[in-house]
Amino acid sequence: MKKTVLLLMCSVLIYASCKQGGGSQTNSLAATPNKIDSNSYTLNGIPFKKANKMVNLFIKDPGSYTDTSQTCVWFTAAALDSMYQTLLRTNADGIRFYFARTIENHKYTVVAVSTKYGGIDSVTKRKIHADFFEVDTINVDAKGKLGLTTPAQGALLYSKISPCPSTPDTCPKLFHYITCNEGYKMVNYYGSDPINVTSSWYEITLIEALVKSLKTYHGDGLRIYYARHLNPHRVTPTDTIHRHGFALITTAATNKIHVDYYGCLDSIPVPGHPHRFFTGGADNGEECPTNCNGITWPN
Repeated sequence: MKKTVLLLMCSVLIYASCKQGGGSQTNSLAATPNKIDSNSYTLNGIPFKKANKMVNLFIKDPGSYTDTSQTCVWFTAAALDSMYQTLLRTNADGIRFYFARTIENHKYTVVAVSTKYGGIDSVTKRKIHADFFEVDTINVDAKGKLGLTTPAQGALLYSKISPCPSTPDTCPKLFHYITCNEGYKMVNYYGSDPINVTSSWYEITLIEALVKSLKTYHGDGLRIYYARHLNPHRVTPTDTIHRHGFALITTAATNKIHVDYYGCLDSIPVPGHPHRFFTGGADNGEECPTNCNGITWPN
């Protein structure tokens, strides 16, 4: 396994995806959402009522992504696998990560929600990935850990000097893939303007690939960084916004520290698909507000 990086976020793919579909938020053929009640949970085990407060705290006050608001959330390998098994059990088509804040001290975090295929939007001709909430919590504590945000705690992309390999990147350029150097710059690309994305959607095959990689290479978890794109998506000729998003990287235990792990992600053959890796063509890595089909928040 070459010493390159697995960093995944909605980068070039978003440009292709959103340019095809436009910015419509019309859910003309949306799936019927499941009933949300006191027994409903997010995919990472948060009661719906609490998750609703957390995401709306962020929407009300998105704040700015600066060097003092660096945020990453770490999930154990067992938690990620449990989420994946839940996706399979409920016939989900993917996962949507929402930007959120903790209720206790308003620190940045993430909320994970399952999605199901909800048809095709009659206006944009894009797939609808409708949020779906579980009727019970998953069997592993998957709320994620905050506070592991320094290089000494394994979050190497916060290093003052890039931790990326100096050798050329030779990993397959699969959907969502960005190089270590790109990821390092995105995670450290700060600004004074408010965070301008509320959620990002990924297909189930990405989660499958991450779970398999962690098992194959004895990883211990997944770190999700807040980040910002280096270039505008150019959804329209006048689109000059540098969108925020997430960067995902697997971790391995080193002296009981969850250290970012740099390595190529193995491909998952998909018959008939030119890229062999992820299904759905350009309908991946969707950010809201660029594409908000199927979302719960903002409502």
